[in-house]
Amino acid sequence: MLRKSMYPAIDNSSWSLDDKEVFRYGFYIISVKNITFWCSRCYRLDIADTFMYCYVILNIEMLDLLNTKLNEALKKDCTNGISSHAIQWTEVETVLHAFGAIAEGLEYENVYLPKLMQTIKDIPFNELNSKVMTTALHTVGAYSEWFLDHPENLGHVFPLILSTLANAEVSTSSTMSLKNICHDCQKHLVPYADHILMSAQVALLSGNLEFAECRRIMYSIGKVLSVLPVDRTMEYLNIILAPSFEELHKLANAEPTPSITSSVVTRLSVLVSLFISLHVETEEKVEQPLLVVMQNTMPLYRIIAEKYCRNPDVMEDLSAIFKYGVTTLKDDCKPLLNDMLQIIVTIYREVPQANILVVAKTILILFGREDELTSMNQQLLHEIVNVTLQMCAQYSTTNQLSEKADVLEGFFSLLANLVKKVPHLINRGGIDTSALFQCAILALVLPEIQTLKAVASFLVHFISQSRESSQADVVQTFGESLVLRILMNLGTTAPRSSVDIFGDVILALNKKYCDNLSRWLNSLLAQEGFPSSRISNQQKENFIKSVLREKANKRKLCDIVLEFTLICRGILKQNMDTLTCDYS
Repeated sequence: MLRKSMYPAIDNSSWSLDDKEVFRYGFYIISVKNITFWCSRCYRLDIADTFMYCYVILNIEMLDLLNTKLNEALKKDCTNGISSHAIQWTEVETVLHAFGAIAEGLEYENVYLPKLMQTIKDIPFNELNSKVMTTALHTVGAYSEWFLDHPENLGHVFPLILSTLANAEVSTSSTMSLKNICHDCQKHLVPYADHILMSAQVALLSGNLEFAECRRIMYSIGKVLSVLPVDRTMEYLNIILAPSFEELHKLANAEPTPSITSSVVTRLSVLVSLFISLHVETEEKVEQPLLVVMQNTMPLYRIIAEKYCRNPDVMEDLSAIFKYGVTTLKDDCKPLLNDMLQIIVTIYREVPQANILVVAKTILILFGREDELTSMNQQLLHEIVNVTLQMCAQYSTTNQLSEKADVLEGFFSLLANLVKKVPHLINRGGIDTSALFQCAILALVLPEIQTLKAVASFLVHFISQSRESSQADVVQTFGESLVLRILMNLGTTAPRSSVDIFGDVILALNKKYCDNLSRWLNSLLAQEGFPSSRISNQQKENFIKSVLREKANKRKLCDIVLEFTLICRGILKQNMDTLTCDYS
């Protein structure tokens, strides 16, 4: 197995561009009995899976075998640990690959893994192919959870990780390994903090890193800073972030071009990674470093919002900064809320977009029960509702509502969560719930499944709480229109995969408004040829009886609705006299 997963020890300088491209994307050569095969990366992954299965059976024996093979590959004399012959890098790499493959099952091993980490520390990587270093870094990262219980071994691997962060050949592996360890072993990072932060800063300034690698390093920086005293955290933040914010300030004030816009996206996205991970846990009440950072940079975000509010990529990252700033700081972010909400409302008025709704939902759910923030929360919700209803009215008149399906999905997801968790914001906040209910009915014409799910979720929660929240008049007034729209969807237009979604709404109506639902169904289905000429009056009557009988079993109701849909569309034979009513 080790032999079969081995890379070819050949010089590829004479390869064609096509061969190099194939090799770079994970294909490699295997020779068996002088026959050469090109094998895809899937082959090596299959071998890795098989190693895992082998470990389940062999356990410690396999570790002993791999440890022996690694020493043999390094040509070590077991008595003095010194390499006695030239090392074949492919032999070293394939054993490291095997160790990495079985990492998931080795959380508590404390005999052979410490030896592995010591051996990795002593491998002469500068004398070997870079693939050995890449695999070693992947293997180290795979054992990040193991290091949590064996932190004394971190000293063996950090020199390798940190020395390779700025190495373009292996930076992907090293930044991934660093991120994994910083995530899983955060409480053990203090002794290595200065070395990590200095190495990370050098790597960021080197210009050798790709976008994703910068994000991983910034995430790691946030994790490390979070375990330091606040004063030291602020010192490092000033040093590390100053170049980024200076550059972002220049970009924000420049005239937008494709290259400048791309740079703005990159800078914001890297900051998002920091905002996700930077939070100082302390028993004392201290000013969070992230709060200071956001307060100092809020004017910059305002400029970016005004200039790039129509650019979805920029807005996605700016929204993520606000969202993670709020979720990371929680109550500590209250001083930022007023400025943040002004920016959010400005953007949404100009261009309604789903990313902004995610931020609004986060804020309203987190602070929806705070009495001192009630006025601000209601003002935010009013703005979002009014702008969205205007958008729906505009796009529905031209039958272009589907172009805004993502916004409607975010809007009704927001409303569903508010009705479920902080209903007073809608019920007692002066919101026109009749308009919301009618908008939801209108949105049911859309074919996008995720949007339909969000709309149905709002309707189900609204209907279920309507009697307790004094909204029964809304359901009774517009309920027939809702049932009409559902029947039309089931009979003709809606995707068959959405049947369960409409079943949820019917079930909610049947639980809370059974008499009304009976009257609406009988009135609407009495129309000849509605919702389809393929279904008979007898089948309609049986459908109504079956639906009204089910007030608890969602699965049965969905089966009844599906059968009704299939008959209406001619998929089930039209000469069926009855619907299947007895599911016992």
